[in-house]
Amino acid sequence: MIIIWAGLFTGPIVFAAICYFLRTTGQFTYVSTEELNRIMIYVVPFVIIAALFGSNFLYRNHLKAINKMTTPEEKLSSFRSVLIIRYALPEMAAFLALVAFLLSGDLRFMAGAGVMLVWMTIIFPTRGRIATDLELPTEFVS
Repeated sequence: MIIIWAGLFTGPIVFAAICYFLRTTGQFTYVSTEELNRIMIYVVPFVIIAALFGSNFLYRNHLKAINKMTTPEEKLSSFRSVLIIRYALPEMAAFLALVAFLLSGDLRFMAGAGVMLVWMTIIFPTRGRIATDLELPTEFVS
C-alpha cells in the first residue's frame, strides 16, 4: 500500500522541481495571457477543493462496500483499488496546479500543489489506519 502512495506522491514532487527549474532559469518562455490567468485563478482552487472532498467522499462510500465483504483477502484487494482512487484525485489536482504555475509563473499555483501534497501526507496509509478502516486485526495488514 505504501508503494502505491509513494508512486503517486513522487510524481508531483518531481514535476514541481522541473517546473520551478524551467520557470526560474528562463528555459520555459511561454508568455501567459491575462485571460488564461483569470480562468486558472478560479479553476485551480475549485479543482483542489473538489479533489479534497471528492477523494474523501469516494473513499468513504467504497469503504462501506468493502467492509461488507467477509474475507480479509477480498477486503485488502478491493482496498488497493480504492486507495489508488483516493490518491489519484489529489495528484491530478496537484498536476493541474503545477501546469498552471508553469504557464503563468504564479507561485500561488505552486502553493496549491503543495497543499495537495500535504493532504496526501496526512492520509498516508499506516497499518493501524488500514486495519481500522477495514475493521481487521493489524496482523492481517502487511
